Amino acid sequence: MNKRTLLILIIPIIIFSGCGTKSKLTIRPAKTLKKQEIIKKVENENPDFVALNINYTAEMEGKSLINSVNGSIRIYKDSIIWLSVGIGIGIDVARALFEKEKFTIINLKDKVCYTGEYSASKRIVGQDLDFNMLHSLVTGAFYLNNSNIFDAEESITENKKREFEFNEKFKNLKTNFKIDSHTYKLKELKIEKTDDPVAVQINYNSYVTLDKKKFPSKVTVKVNNNGVETIANILYTKIKFEKEVKIPFKIPPKYELIEVK
Repeated sequence: MNKRTLLILIIPIIIFSGCGTKSKLTIRPAKTLKKQEIIKKVENENPDFVALNINYTAEMEGKSLINSVNGSIRIYKDSIIWLSVGIGIGIDVARALFEKEKFTIINLKDKVCYTGEYSASKRIVGQDLDFNMLHSLVTGAFYLNNSNIFDAEESITENKKREFEFNEKFKNLKTNFKIDSHTYKLKELKIEKTDDPVAVQINYNSYVTLDKKKFPSKVTVKVNNNGVETIANILYTKIKFEKEVKIPFKIPPKYELIEVK
């Protein structure tokens, strides 16, 4: 498994077309856009579940990548994310397990297992990731009040597409969130480093309604790492809330173990 494939697995875990069309912003007086009210409504729309079972397909665009993959995602809320990546029916090439403090990715083709803590993501993708961020990206939920990014000073605007737009700067990170002002669901997220050529864009292209909450069904991830661009167009073909899900994950004893630091 090359570094670019590992990068795609870790950032949004190969789940999430297009770049999103920029529109001219119409600035409203700040007093009409109350940040805390918007954040509260966004969090109220987060899906609530015990366990989650997703099947997906993904079309990949980029050098040295398989063009089409499929697999499953299984989640226990706030504790475990399990992912399989396959190239056909019953043919897995990778599996990943994301826990609260660490991640493990098994490359079944090359018989290699990568394991490490989330602090290692800074070296791989250019920024710190954690379990909560990955959980949010998969489910389209965003817990804005719990993010250190929002301790920084920010500007809030509304564009012609009726989207609330949050532009944030936190240390060496620039982030841009676009939230539908009608549904209060995340439509687009951009993250880039000011001191390193790494940028990530995620577009939530469509949602479906489950238990009166909206859940993403088509998501696109675009990663630009030092001028090398990789795009994943993901379609969730099945989304089901469960009381429990199976997590089939075991590291074969003869696999090479690589600790990502």
